[in-house]
Amino acid sequence: MASTRIARPPHGVRPPITGPALTVTQVRSGISAKPKTRGTLRALGLNGIGQTNVLPDRPEIRGMIARVPHLVSVTTSVTTSGATETAAADTGIAAEVDGAPGPASAPDPLLPLTTSPMETPREDP
Repeated sequence: MASTRIARPPHGVRPPITGPALTVTQVRSGISAKPKTRGTLRALGLNGIGQTNVLPDRPEIRGMIARVPHLVSVTTSVTTSGATETAAADTGIAAEVDGAPGPASAPDPLLPLTTSPMETPREDP
């Protein structure tokens, strides 16, 4: 019985990413980090500050990024009909793409959310 072998791509050649992609860049060193954190950086394909890797936007990749958000910067790329649009996503949440509103902005921590009873004018009986 002769078996047919499927040709493998050359070493280091990956298939193109289809659909949404994440561009992950290492911005801080992993030297003083725990070994598990350094392993996560290696699994993301980052070996030093300034290195960038384009990865598919999948839950397992987002989980790895969630383990090292203090060491990496993330940009989301959306592929639609051949065009690529990018949106900054430092927290893993895409910002404004195609004029669509982004996530609600956080309230200003210096402004009070509600008025306190001391600030409300009292009515005299």
